[in-house]
Amino acid sequence: MSFKGKQNLEGRPKGSANKITTKVKQTIAEILDDNLIELKNRMQSLSDSDFVKYYIQLAKFVVPIQKSIDVKEPVEDKVFEIAVLDGKGEVTDTYVSVFKGE
Repeated sequence: MSFKGKQNLEGRPKGSANKITTKVKQTIAEILDDNLIELKNRMQSLSDSDFVKYYIQLAKFVVPIQKSIDVKEPVEDKVFEIAVLDGKGEVTDTYVSVFKGE
């Protein structure tokens, strides 16, 4: 059995949608939409820790995941001074913190 037709040597164009992935995502969205009330009820019956765990898992599908970045330029040392004020606005104590740059 040989291939008939024009062979695409360049592949799918960059940025074009994958038809199967689009259809799968659409099907999952429809299933979730049809069962939204059931999902909300079950989420409310979870313990606090389980609720947060699953909420974060679901949020990954809505909020884009941030990628870490590397800082290539040197960071200078920064000195922060924190003043503690009393109810009259007078300084009662101060703290100094140094952020060490790399």
